[in-house]
Amino acid sequence: LRTIEGRFDADLEARTAELELKNQKLATVATTDSLTGLLNRRAVEERIATLDAIAEGGSFPLAVIMCDLDHFKAINDSHGHLVGDAVLSAAATVLRERCRHTDEVGRWGGEEFIVVIPSGEAAAAVKLLDFARSELADKEFKLRETDEPMGLISFSGGVALATGGAEANAASLRQAD
Repeated sequence: LRTIEGRFDADLEARTAELELKNQKLATVATTDSLTGLLNRRAVEERIATLDAIAEGGSFPLAVIMCDLDHFKAINDSHGHLVGDAVLSAAATVLRERCRHTDEVGRWGGEEFIVVIPSGEAAAAVKLLDFARSELADKEFKLRETDEPMGLISFSGGVALATGGAEANAASLRQAD
């Protein structure tokens, strides 16, 4: 009987570990943009709500950066969606690499990205946005078929401070956009 109980316990532990691993993978899929590896919009919205709750309704502001790739539809139309995907991935990499580990970086939708800076440092957010914009503009994108330069990639963005509360945060997101 002890042998059977031991096997049952071992099997239960193995299945529990397998279930926990699958739940972790599911959580990652549910919160991550599959193309860029950034947080998806739903996950960013949840993080903003969590940060707002931690700040107890606005004892410290959040700096929000909203940016989108300029003329992205023309890139897709002229060069195809695979090239467009490469440009989106490159922009995501630039943003992720320029942010601190405490900043939240996400794909807001389409060619739009968002960065949430918990410290609420507007000047640092503007500097980050400008540096990332400059770095992306310096990247050389080439067409895969011909290896010819594709041209400059740029993005536009805005910064706003979210002072707390759902309505104020929504207004700040609109302002940054």
